[in-house]
Amino acid sequence: MNAPGSALVVEIGRTAQFAWQVLQRSLRPRFASLILPAAHDLGVGSVLLVCIVCAFAGAMLAVQGHASLYTLGAPELLGTFVGYGGVREIFPLVAAGVVGARAGSAIAAEIATLKLGEQLDALTVMAIDPIAYLAVPRFIAAILVMPLVMVFGTLAGLGAAFLTASVQLQVDPGSYLARLYVSLQPFDLWAILIKGVVFGAIIAVVTAAEGFRAHGGTAGVGAAANRAVVRAVIMGSIVNLALSQALFGGWQ
Repeated sequence: MNAPGSALVVEIGRTAQFAWQVLQRSLRPRFASLILPAAHDLGVGSVLLVCIVCAFAGAMLAVQGHASLYTLGAPELLGTFVGYGGVREIFPLVAAGVVGARAGSAIAAEIATLKLGEQLDALTVMAIDPIAYLAVPRFIAAILVMPLVMVFGTLAGLGAAFLTASVQLQVDPGSYLARLYVSLQPFDLWAILIKGVVFGAIIAVVTAAEGFRAHGGTAGVGAAANRAVVRAVIMGSIVNLALSQALFGGWQ
C-alpha cells in the first residue's frame, strides 16, 4: 500500500475512533449546561446566512431550470424541477456547507487554540474529560439544531425560487405551486430532518477531531480550521449521495 493510501486509512480510522468516543460520552453528557450555548452558536448564528445563501441558490435553480425546460417545451414543469432538485438535494447540501464553513471552522479553531495553549492538558489535570467538555455539547447541539436550520434554509430557497419564477420568468404562480405540491411528499420533510441529523453529526465530529489534532504553533490553528472545513464538506457530500440513494433511489 502506498503512503498516501496508508495516510488516508489512518485518518479515517482516527476519525472513526474519535466519533465513537464522542457517541459514547453523548449517551450520558456530563456538561449538559453547555449544550444550549453551543446550539445558539450553531443555529441562531448560522440560520440567517443559511437562508441568504439558500435563497440565492433557489433563484439560480429556478433560472437554470426554466432555461433547460423551455428548450424541451415544458417550462410549466419548473415547480417539479425545484421540488425534486432543490428540496431533496440542493438546499440541504447548501445549508450543511454554510454551517460547516461558519460554525465548523470556529469549532476547530477554538479547540485547536486550547490544545496549542496546553489548556486541554489543564482540563485533564483537573479530571475533566476534554472530549466530554468540548466535543460532546457541540455534537448534541449540532444534531438537534441542524434539522431546523435546514428547514429554514429550504423554505428560503423555495420562496426565492417561487418569486424568481413568477416575477422574473413569468411562470404562472398557480401552475408552479400545483406542480411543486404534486412533486413533494410528506417523506421529503422527514428526509430533510434525517439529513440534518447526519450532517450535524458529521460537522461536529470532523471539525472537533481536527481541533484536537492541531499541531505546529499558531499556524496550526488556521491549518486545523482549513482541514476541518474541507473534510467536513467532502464527507458531507459523499454521505449526501449515499443518503439520497437510500431515501429516494426507489422513488419514481
